[in-house]
Amino acid sequence: MRLALRALLALALSCLGLAAIAQGTAPCLLTTRAEEIAGGAIVYNTAGSGPTILLIHGLFANKEQWNALACRLVDSGYTVIAVDLPGYGKSKGFAIADYALDAQVQKLRALAGRLRIQRMDVAGNSMGGAIAGLYASRYPEQVRSLAFIGSPLGVVGWNRGIRDAMLRGINPFIPISEPQLDLELRLLFVTPPTLPEPEGKSIVADYVTNNLHYVQVWNIVSLYHEVLMRRRPPRIPTLIVWGEQDQVFDVAGAPRLRDRIPGSEVQLLPRAGHLLHMENAAEVAPIYTRFLATAVQQPSPPVTANPIVASFACDSGKTLEAAFDNRAPGSVRLVLSDGRDLALPQTRSASGARYADRGEGFVFWNKGDTAFIEEDGKVTYSGCKVRR
Repeated sequence: MRLALRALLALALSCLGLAAIAQGTAPCLLTTRAEEIAGGAIVYNTAGSGPTILLIHGLFANKEQWNALACRLVDSGYTVIAVDLPGYGKSKGFAIADYALDAQVQKLRALAGRLRIQRMDVAGNSMGGAIAGLYASRYPEQVRSLAFIGSPLGVVGWNRGIRDAMLRGINPFIPISEPQLDLELRLLFVTPPTLPEPEGKSIVADYVTNNLHYVQVWNIVSLYHEVLMRRRPPRIPTLIVWGEQDQVFDVAGAPRLRDRIPGSEVQLLPRAGHLLHMENAAEVAPIYTRFLATAVQQPSPPVTANPIVASFACDSGKTLEAAFDNRAPGSVRLVLSDGRDLALPQTRSASGARYADRGEGFVFWNKGDTAFIEEDGKVTYSGCKVRR
């Protein structure tokens, strides 16, 4: 069933994270729930029964942008979970540092644990695609397949239209005038929605009033502009769906990402832009469900003992996530708030647990609910305590 223009408009406004505009009505019954995670609340929509798919939105967006595609996936026999990422939409109570993509991954991992999800498929659009890729690389034992539904952040630079705007002093994704808002919509959609003048003014007013916050988030996310080309690529079935008319990230990035992820599949949509999961949901759904059916046939990674996972809050606003494997000889996997992802073997210690790299230049100490890190003899992560 093709969405009417009015429904698409409402979804488009929702996608842009515009609280002043009414949310679009989903073509199926979605239930909204929330889980307390790391001092905040992650809100998500869910529906269906069957294998679980986690849907991750892009920058300054929210969970409602997935409504059209999510309901088609439900009709195909899947359980969908579309999240408001920490700090976006209705997911409140998170610090500015939590907008870092590595921190987003940690929070989603905690959410999956709270929901007792052992295996799932993960899909994302734009910034959400980068987060999905990071999640799949970090937790391949949990992720059955990965899908980039629309071009992801982290492969190629901004398209020419965005670069030209930036050179004129305009950030089209933080519009502070109605012409700039029109530019944003033209970049995101092949057929941009037309906004009534009062709604347009309200949207711009929000960007102006909260401009510092939007700029801070933009600056953090921009640090990840090459993340999918620099980080370890996932080794799981991967689908890449890219719009040939994408005005945010050029379609030339599709083969580059395919070459980066061995065995990945690319589908190019000729009349699709950046938000193809909204404008082209009817085309994307069969492509994705066919891919999911073949991905299930791929061999699963070896079954291993479940690690003990703990999240630590440290001095100076730093955080770390530790996954302890207590099988002999013991090891820990660390994900640090500065973006590093390390695996360390356990070494001998007179008191507490000690993990170190081969050269002993990096040492992680853990005793009970406390921990700290030494690098070249200097404490770099201090006062770390388990977050309840």
